[in-house]
Amino acid sequence: MDTITIIIIAIVIILIIVAIVIVKGSRVVPENFCGVVYTFRKYSNTLQPGKYFIFPLIKNIRLVEMTPQTSENESKTVKTKDGLVIGIHSTIKWHVSNPVKALKATSYSQKLIDSTEQSVLRVSKESLLEELNNEYDKTCGFIKENINQAMIPWGVTVDEVQYEKIAPSYE
Repeated sequence: MDTITIIIIAIVIILIIVAIVIVKGSRVVPENFCGVVYTFRKYSNTLQPGKYFIFPLIKNIRLVEMTPQTSENESKTVKTKDGLVIGIHSTIKWHVSNPVKALKATSYSQKLIDSTEQSVLRVSKESLLEELNNEYDKTCGFIKENINQAMIPWGVTVDEVQYEKIAPSYE
């Protein structure tokens, strides 16, 4: 092979590599998401929705959904202060407030549900059935406050807590 053929092959290989880097490095962060950029597997910055270019061998982008979410907790039975066994079904509305912490948490939605259940159980055990029904807003506020405190390490904020079914359990 002569030198011109070798030069042409080298240029073609370089152009193919450059094309691959451009295609792999072009990223789009969709609306209602944010992109968390890792450089050599360490956090470097957070991207808002839009088009970006990264160097694929050096940087990686992970997407985090920022839209509000809703989780429903199945009915839990608990004994109240006055000795009644009741069933409570709750719904929580939440969103990711810190995408970096949310990515580090393996399953923040499950942690959210667990802390909701614990808060509901704690409130129910310390209350009378009548108090739970009459002071709905106060009880929901208390539960929301407890969940938000528990969720700080996972970068999740609770917007609203509702409990629908509070009724005597016949199990």
